[in-house]
Amino acid sequence: MEAQKPLARDRWPRMMRRKTVAAYLDVSPATIDTLDLPSHRVRSMRYWLRDDVDAWIDRQTGRADEPDPTAILEQWG
Repeated sequence: MEAQKPLARDRWPRMMRRKTVAAYLDVSPATIDTLDLPSHRVRSMRYWLRDDVDAWIDRQTGRADEPDPTAILEQWG
């Protein structure tokens, strides 16, 4: 059986439920409950925004202070 290729970032939903965000981070759903991930409630459902999860990853890995490559390209016109 061939290994699955990871999905491109834009192929993941913008709003993710617990199982989906766990798959996005490649952890178990139970691990999601232990992480300090920002989430939002819509009625009784809990959702994680993909951009918030990506920003959380950047903060955890120290990449939050790195310049945004698209911003650098925009400077050069």
